[in-house]
Amino acid sequence: MVVLAVRPINDQGNGSVSTDTVAFLNSQGELKKVSLHNVKPINASHVNISWIWDTSSDCNTKHAVQITCLDLTGSEISATVANDRTFWMLGGLEAETAYDCDLKAIDNHGNFGPASKKFRIHTKQHLPNQVPLIQKLMMKQMKDSYTTILEWTAIELQKPNRSENGCGYKIFIYISETATEAIELEMPVQRLSDRRNPSARLDGLKLMYMYTIKVAGYNPGGIGPISESKSIRLGSPGSMDYTSSGSSLSLFILLLVSFIWNF
Repeated sequence: MVVLAVRPINDQGNGSVSTDTVAFLNSQGELKKVSLHNVKPINASHVNISWIWDTSSDCNTKHAVQITCLDLTGSEISATVANDRTFWMLGGLEAETAYDCDLKAIDNHGNFGPASKKFRIHTKQHLPNQVPLIQKLMMKQMKDSYTTILEWTAIELQKPNRSENGCGYKIFIYISETATEAIELEMPVQRLSDRRNPSARLDGLKLMYMYTIKVAGYNPGGIGPISESKSIRLGSPGSMDYTSSGSSLSLFILLLVSFIWNF
């Protein structure tokens, strides 16, 4: 605590002393206020939260932001984010769950500023939990060229009473058996010619290259478990499918980007 008083002085002498004023000081300063800017659910377990700082005082201090979220049972998820960030992707949340959250400034002494207004977030639905099984990966001769046929087992992508918008399969293509980066292709469920026996025609793969393929289901909640891999060296003995090509004509065609040709 400090007691302050002011006395004016000029060449004629001293003036009257002002009334005393009491000030309370601390080494931490006053913490800035923080408030929510936007919140966006990303998938079943993550939401993106952004915030803004109160700019009414330049003297206020800030060290970090603490995000605290409680579900309806009282289970807590929290994260502390450095003050040079104004957004954070909060993870570890339960699917299809409501959380009540707030934001607080925190300094390096562990002191908290005032809490923001509470806001509610809702995570997205559970992602698919079944694993597709690749049943066929073969070259097939077409009328004037060759193509690659991929077939896999169907899985439940969405609960029966929900829309299929945003549901389908991801196809991961690795060039060589040891590649770590995959080319991802999306097959929306609406574009499958037979949802019970999903398949795709892959054009643009190069002869004598080794390709490793994986498949996974997805919905608005995220990507489900990925299948076991299956590899093929195009043009090698055993890679050709000599069965009738009539049924393959109705397959959805995935044109691979020029990246494959230039790899």
